[in-house]
Amino acid sequence: MPGKGKIKMRTRACGADEEPPNPLLGLLGKSTQDICLNDTAYWRNVPEKVWDFTIGGYQVMKKWLSYREHDLLGRPLTPDQAREVTHMARRLAALLLLAPPSTPTTPPPKQARFPSHNYELKAAPQIR
Repeated sequence: MPGKGKIKMRTRACGADEEPPNPLLGLLGKSTQDICLNDTAYWRNVPEKVWDFTIGGYQVMKKWLSYREHDLLGRPLTPDQAREVTHMARRLAALLLLAPPSTPTTPPPKQARFPSHNYELKAAPQIR
């Protein structure tokens, strides 16, 4: 977490081996987190995959918050900026729910154009 913030991990209400009541919740991760920016600003129950969502190798929410630290801005977050974090978490959750269930990291192998049988090559007859 940027600055002096902290993260408190939570597990979902259902047991670790149980399926969540709504199957879509499983797409957002098995746990949630309370993201505490300071003593007064925090976001409760942010799904783990929302917090861990990366673009270009950067955690989106963490990076956004890091540019709004008190030491950097010289002031605390405005109420509008705090609401923006909530809206950002909702948008990232929507992106995760829209994604295909399992995105392969490598493309599937291409099918061979011809069967892998051993063919005997014969010379073509000579035309005179």
